[in-house]
Amino acid sequence: MIYLDTHESIELELLLSQCAPVERALLNPERGDVWWIDAQGRQVSFELKQNGELLGSLESVEEQLAREMQNVDYLGLGIRGIITPTVSGYCQTWKVADGNPNIIRKAQEYRHSYKGLRAWLARLQELGIVVIETPDVHSMAIALIAQYENSLKAEQDHHTFKRLITTKAWIAELDTDKARFTKQLMAIVPGCGEDIGLALADVFPDLATLLNIVESGAEDKVAGVPLRLKEGVRGRTVGPAFVKSLKREVGL
Repeated sequence: MIYLDTHESIELELLLSQCAPVERALLNPERGDVWWIDAQGRQVSFELKQNGELLGSLESVEEQLAREMQNVDYLGLGIRGIITPTVSGYCQTWKVADGNPNIIRKAQEYRHSYKGLRAWLARLQELGIVVIETPDVHSMAIALIAQYENSLKAEQDHHTFKRLITTKAWIAELDTDKARFTKQLMAIVPGCGEDIGLALADVFPDLATLLNIVESGAEDKVAGVPLRLKEGVRGRTVGPAFVKSLKREVGL
């Protein structure tokens, strides 16, 4: 089941419903405009923006994404409409002509740096927010259905680059360095969860520093790091079992 925010267009609802059951719901402001549960029980959501709507206020969109990423496990940004650079380096928006999808017309020019826009979108990707750009609502519906159907597959049914690339975790952490450090630990140590990774990232600046501490024999300093506080949970620490697993995996 795909849940679609009540403010989204009927056209998008009809397009999505051709491939999946769709139900209207009031998703904003906690979630994006499209929301569903994947095969692993994770909340997946996409915030949808027209190109002009995005360029009109990147700051407000960023605030919206920052709020939503705290409430879902996997967040994406879908941008409808083409954006190209002008000769002066600004952003030119385009739209598909009414009644003829084969013709694309100029819409509006925005006095916003195109290079700055691409850097901002790249930054979102670094934070784990997937960016989808399509020329129109029809293409966006196809892209969303592809994401939806792919997310419903069992892990063993995914084959793309499976022998070459390990699964990447998405971390709900705005600090890129801490998120990267946490992903490294989760990839190295079997059973290491986001809670342990983020707790260690709060104390140690990088993986090399952590390993140096462990190698020096100060294992208690690592094991005693408190986990980030959660409601109803007190006094939990990283623990010696994690340190033992880390040493085994890295050969210490």
